Amino acid sequence: MNIQNEAIDSSYRWKMYILCWIISMFAGVASTLMTLYLSVAVKELTGTNDAEMVSSVGSYVSALFLIGWTIGGISLGIVADKIGRQRALMIAIFLTTFPTAIAAVAGSWELLVISRFITGAGIGATLVITTTFIAEIWKDKSRATALGILANSYAVGIVSAGAVNYFIADWRTAFWAGSSPIVMIAVVAIIMKDTALWKNAQTKSTNRISQISTLVNTDNRRNFIVASMMFGTMLVGLWATFSWLPTWIQSLLSEDANGQKERGMAMMLLGLGGIVGTFFAGFLSNTLGRKKPLLMSFLGCFIASILLYKTNSSISVPLFIEIGILSLFFGLGQGVMTNYIPELFPTIIRGTATGFCFNIGRIVTAIAVFL
Repeated sequence: MNIQNEAIDSSYRWKMYILCWIISMFAGVASTLMTLYLSVAVKELTGTNDAEMVSSVGSYVSALFLIGWTIGGISLGIVADKIGRQRALMIAIFLTTFPTAIAAVAGSWELLVISRFITGAGIGATLVITTTFIAEIWKDKSRATALGILANSYAVGIVSAGAVNYFIADWRTAFWAGSSPIVMIAVVAIIMKDTALWKNAQTKSTNRISQISTLVNTDNRRNFIVASMMFGTMLVGLWATFSWLPTWIQSLLSEDANGQKERGMAMMLLGLGGIVGTFFAGFLSNTLGRKKPLLMSFLGCFIASILLYKTNSSISVPLFIEIGILSLFFGLGQGVMTNYIPELFPTIIRGTATGFCFNIGRIVTAIAVFL
């Protein structure tokens, strides 16, 4: 399905692209900080070094974060179709950044869980809305490449968070830094405008059939089911790795080892691999179509996961190389689907459909991560 883009001034299009890229990158930072500082934050807030207690609280933090991501991605995707991309994105940025500041001053692990739940909602919404917006303003011929590179903004955020962890030991200071992009709300309010595609769709929509009904009707049902299954499958594997990788890295060290630099290095490599994978996703989609790069991604993830987790029992150079390879294949799949899924649905339900497809699988993912 082609998305017929309105004539847009090239300078404005690039400004919006850079803006959405930066916002998505900050979402990647906010998402990754808790993964990096989970063990030290939970130990401080619970007052114990007991590994079982840290693991248990960490499960709640990670699972509720993903549930929040699901709720935010779906509900604000619907909101974006109702009130426009600009206002919905402003809400998403607030939900990402303000609770991150709350986490920085949390005095209990329960407050940390709540703040991460809300942050998850903001991150899920941010990634859906920025993707939908760029898909509607970008030229059809180069959209696959543009959205593939947009997807790597999240991976850059992972690398940036890893750098923060590498240089900042105090988790509260790191979370204060992660809340600073709240200023982007004002930037969006001043320079971003809703797309003509969205405005036209609102004008032409004369019936009152709900977006959900339109999404699951005969014309859209198959695309909705298949896209949700594809993205959801990737999410389960991604978060099974992403959520626990720093904790697993820590477990390979001696009990008295700090592990700060090792955890930071692992997350930077996860991000760097994702950057490479998402960067090439658009080019491969244009050259090979959508199916072959997705098959390459899933097969590569399967093999790299076995190598990483079944052949390493200590910190080594091959371990870090395998982390980068695994994240490269994850990035490839995410980049292809970031471009492909919005194309499948008409403008009037594009935010809703993208929100569901990007996030419905996180319910299963949250359960898997928790268990």
